[in-house]
Amino acid sequence: KKVYDIYPSTKYKAASLRMLGDIYASELRDYSQAAYYYNGVIKNFPNSIEIATTYNHMAIMNDNQRDYVSAAENINKAAEIYLKNGQREKSYDAFLYKAQLQEKKLKDYSGAVDTLNKAAQIFAKDENKYINCKFLAADIYARRLKDSYGELKSYEDIISAYPSSKQTPKALYEAGMTAENLDQYQKAKD
Repeated sequence: KKVYDIYPSTKYKAASLRMLGDIYASELRDYSQAAYYYNGVIKNFPNSIEIATTYNHMAIMNDNQRDYVSAAENINKAAEIYLKNGQREKSYDAFLYKAQLQEKKLKDYSGAVDTLNKAAQIFAKDENKYINCKFLAADIYARRLKDSYGELKSYEDIISAYPSSKQTPKALYEAGMTAENLDQYQKAKD
């Protein structure tokens, strides 16, 4: 508060507001006061490096309050801003968090798959990220949506994109099992 009050032109002003929000959200559990400070960052410092982190922390606060729709919206904003700012690791983590919220809290299984496929597309040049997203999507197709065609497509995407990956034998095996379950015996054998 002193940094914010005493040094109005400091480059740390947005960070001070965001950290005040963090303290109110996590330590004091005064969510209305936390929202006040977080919204202050968004309103008064729209071009600050703190914006993505602010949305990220708002999503966590929303999640703790069981406001999962707002959590998903805020973490999506964080993911997009992190990506725009070149913070790819943080963006990737935010997309995974959004998919997790969609699957486990909102029961929006199709939305979770869409988020994972979007992340796979964005991070297509990163083998581990791409494959992880596709395996997570395949799992949701299988367990939640009971969509064997979607599951099979996820495995085929891995095989096609990264034929020499250490994860490709697993994708080939899973694709074969899924094709067999679909009575596509030649494809399963191949």
